[in-house]
Amino acid sequence: MVQEIMSDANEPLAANTAQFHSDLLPSRLRWIPQAASASAVLAGCLVLIGWWFDVGIFKSPLPGFPAMKANTALAFVLIGFSLWLSRAVSTNALSRRLAQVCASIVVLIGLLALSEYLSGEDLGIDRLLLQERGMPVPHANSGRMAFASALNLILLGSALLLLDVKTRRGYQPAEYLTVAVAVSAPLSLVAHLYGGVAIQHSYPLAIVAPPTAFLLVALAIGVLFARSQHRIVSIMMSDTVAAAAMRRLLVVAILLPIVAGWVRLMGQQYGFFGTEFGL
Repeated sequence: MVQEIMSDANEPLAANTAQFHSDLLPSRLRWIPQAASASAVLAGCLVLIGWWFDVGIFKSPLPGFPAMKANTALAFVLIGFSLWLSRAVSTNALSRRLAQVCASIVVLIGLLALSEYLSGEDLGIDRLLLQERGMPVPHANSGRMAFASALNLILLGSALLLLDVKTRRGYQPAEYLTVAVAVSAPLSLVAHLYGGVAIQHSYPLAIVAPPTAFLLVALAIGVLFARSQHRIVSIMMSDTVAAAAMRRLLVVAILLPIVAGWVRLMGQQYGFFGTEFGL
């Protein structure tokens, strides 16, 4: 009887322990959210230093391409810090609260930037960091992040706030939000690859600076791999033949169409073939 009572009492603890271990990534994959968060914090700090001390290579490491905005850099520092604190399920209450505060500030920064675009009003937040350091700002929206950057930061910040939320049907909003960023952010990189510097002038709202796009993709992958119960991660990490094939072919499936499109574009521009043959 005593053994049965002890067994029943230990069942919730065993279930919680099993759930805790199921939420942890394998040790070989835990570096993914760590690397993503550390990269975001480091890159954001370097960009802020570049703006504050007018170091051009820190603001825009690729000559001729647009620089990352100061507000965007600050958002990356905050969201990287939030991901670092949220990467483990076992974090204490203070760490979780601090991670949520950082993610909330990122969402607020994105919402304020979007409100400026939608309302046409200048709230002054785009020049706040630069004015504090006495940096000149040529015009009202010169420090404003791109519309696409603000939208993706809202999605990433919301994903971190909803990282451990699951609906009654088993859906996890954080997974859908990060996948949306992981799909949309690389489009800016492809646009820069195909259109060069001129693409920024043609689509100023939709195209973000290349470093911004890289960090958005890295953070989306980091948030996605912050929890092993996300379905995409659990499928990819399973021992099935389909999962093994996915792990081997995923990068090729993403890069091959991009490279093929670039080869087609270059061939047409240099006159090797026409539009019909290229298509």
